[in-house]
Amino acid sequence: MKANRWIYVITGIIGMFFVGSVYAWSVLRTPIAAEFPEWTATQLSLCFSLCMGLFCIGNLLGGILTKKMSARLVSIISAIFTIAGFVIASQAYSLAALYIGYGILAGTGLGFIYNIVLSTVLKWFPDSPGLISGILLMGVGMGPILVAPIFTNVSLEFGWRPTFIGMGIIAAICFVAATFILREPSEGDLLPYAKKNAGGKSAVSEDIPPFKMLQHRAFWIYFAWVVLLNSASMAVNSQAYPLAEEVFMTTARASVMDAAAIAALLSVLVSLFSVFNGIGRVIFGIVFDRKGRNLTLLIVSLGFVLSCVILGTSLSTSNFILVMVGLILLGFIFGALPTMSSAFSRDFFGAKFYSLNFPLLNMSVLTSSFTGPLLAGNMYDAAGSYEGLLWWLVVLCIVGTGICLFIRKPGESIKNFKK
Repeated sequence: MKANRWIYVITGIIGMFFVGSVYAWSVLRTPIAAEFPEWTATQLSLCFSLCMGLFCIGNLLGGILTKKMSARLVSIISAIFTIAGFVIASQAYSLAALYIGYGILAGTGLGFIYNIVLSTVLKWFPDSPGLISGILLMGVGMGPILVAPIFTNVSLEFGWRPTFIGMGIIAAICFVAATFILREPSEGDLLPYAKKNAGGKSAVSEDIPPFKMLQHRAFWIYFAWVVLLNSASMAVNSQAYPLAEEVFMTTARASVMDAAAIAALLSVLVSLFSVFNGIGRVIFGIVFDRKGRNLTLLIVSLGFVLSCVILGTSLSTSNFILVMVGLILLGFIFGALPTMSSAFSRDFFGAKFYSLNFPLLNMSVLTSSFTGPLLAGNMYDAAGSYEGLLWWLVVLCIVGTGICLFIRKPGESIKNFKK
């Protein structure tokens, strides 16, 4: 009897939930910043940047290692890196220890398992790469829904250091357990799906190896597009909690709430960012499969412009409703980027080399994970506000919208957004 391929999707989602802890940094940093007030926003942003950067490198290394050893062994290595990273971070009394623990070790470990889950589960779905990429990456985007409120409540009770240790242990156990279920499909497993994709057309006819992909014009244009838009989203994501706090503390309601209630409210808002981030990953996966690459790219680009305009206006007018709308919309649009990169890699460059091509394409996040958060930290340290930052991000997103018009295959018209 053939395996039910949706079992692997469910397993993958569980693993991806814990990978999503990387996006909860704006909440995780709050008690750390309170204990070490001498650490600046820029210095704490660098920890997030290191984690995201090593996450990208771990993603690429995971693809290389799975060509040489079993996915199960790589997942064990991932678990070791992850738990070691969280434990070291939990004992940090210096920025260096925090950077090594959470930034380098945990980031690398999370990148390993990210590659294993995506490259394994997507092989079961040659007919709907956008949808399945979106569902799996929804787990990453919605991970902070669990992490943010649980971390806030548990750390208030026991302290952030024991909470970090607990997070590392639970994530490591789930990573190892997932690989006892996941397996690659055989030809017989894929027979009902291999001939068709979601649109009923022939599947990708050409598999482009990594060295040829790196020579492809579209690769570098897409890479630049992701860097611009992801820099904007990373800048906001790394500072979502303090950004919302800046606006909220100017409202009348802030004067009648205690610190714990304010922290809970802002944590819920960060969680909503993650909820819509997860929803966006699925929705844009479906849009990609049904409407095509070009139209999806344009919708995503314009969505980034709109969300940053709303956030900039919220700070200019001290309007907390607008900051909520802006963060929710940005979370939704932000969710499109990882799904788009996964589906774009498979659609444009084929499935055979996906486990290496996608991490190389995803190295764009390595650049944006430094430019975005560090830009946010530096501008806040200089101005004491995030308002100027948001208007700079609007400019980045407008440039990204122009770039997306040129991401197309040879022979495609720049006016054709339906294929």
